Amino acid sequence: DGSIESWGHDLYGQVTDTPAGTDFAAVAAGRYHSLALKADGSIVSWGYDAYDQVTDTPIGINFVGIAAGGHHSLALKAIPAVVVIRGIAGSTLHPHHDGSGSLNDLVRVKVFGSMTSVGDPVDLDTADIDLATVRFGPGLAAQASGKAVLNGDYDSDGIQDKKFRFRMGDVAFDKVTCTDSSGTLTGNLTTGEAFEGSDSFTSNCVAGCH
Repeated sequence: DGSIESWGHDLYGQVTDTPAGTDFAAVAAGRYHSLALKADGSIVSWGYDAYDQVTDTPIGINFVGIAAGGHHSLALKAIPAVVVIRGIAGSTLHPHHDGSGSLNDLVRVKVFGSMTSVGDPVDLDTADIDLATVRFGPGLAAQASGKAVLNGDYDSDGIQDKKFRFRMGDVAFDKVTCTDSSGTLTGNLTTGEAFEGSDSFTSNCVAGCH
């Protein structure tokens, strides 16, 4: 029924502190500590904590597997959910407009609520995106911080989408080069589940375009 029962040696609360409930999907035991994977993808742990086996238990609901060693534990994260993104039509990025001079191009990315990973809801409301975690960059680097967000139903499905804007000259931005043709957006939902999406863009490498 998804509940946990334990018995035996209890010096460190291995038995006494066993969590109650019927929403567990897996358990694992170390030498003096235990952990359990809940049906929502989160992890709980209890028992001996001298090596932070309990204190450092990761937070989030994007885990699909757990294992325990003598005094350590491991968790397997789910493959990130895929969120549909689109670059703004007609937008061109200029690699030399990186904020080093007077020019600093804006990267505009629309994020739609439709999720495509198995088990994810269709038409997820993007109000559930944790803005502080959103990053963008060419390839898989995705390091830029979001500077502005505008809501709107850009794909006319009745679900609020988001439009993120990034500046190419932002600190830690993985700058666009003349050979880049795509960008990746990553982040977390407010539930803790990770997501990512990619789209192509146009890069203009004419140094004297302005």
